[in-house]
This record gives sequence, C-alpha cells and structure tokens, in this order.
Amino acid sequence: MVVNIIIDALVGAVPMLGNLFDFVWKANNYNITLLGDYLKTPGERKKADNGFIILSIGGLFLLAIVLIPLPVIIKGMLWQALTGD
Repeated sequence: MVVNIIIDALVGAVPMLGNLFDFVWKANNYNITLLGDYLKTPGERKKADNGFIILSIGGLFLLAIVLIPLPVIIKGMLWQALTGD
C-alpha cells in the first residue's frame, strides 16, 4: 500500500505527466483491493510484513544519520563563504 502511494506521489509531482499518470494509476483503488484481500484472511502474517518493518526502520535510521549533520555542514559552508576563512 505504501509503495502505491509513493509511486503516485513521485510521478504526480511532475507537471503534466503527473496529471496523466493520476488518470491511469489509481493508488487508492489498488489499496482498497489489497486491504480487501488482507481482510479475507485476518491474522495471517505475510512474509513481507517483517521485511517492510526492517526496511522502514533502516531507512529512517539512515535518514536520521543524514539529516542530523547536514545542517551543521551547510552552516559551516555558509560561514566559510561569508567570512572567507
């Protein structure tokens, strides 16, 4: 379901192409179908569930690693450009 939303958001961000893509790609309809299939067998764990959780946590960890030092690096570059040191 998340993949459908991500694809819709990424392609939808492109002007004109996004409008045409939204006409063809119905992420919400696909997600409703996936949810209906899942609700037919409640409680049955899918193999992708654990993998998705691990990838999500790993991705958030990598994002935190990048976003924490990034402002410090940019601040240092700006300071160096402004002061000429």
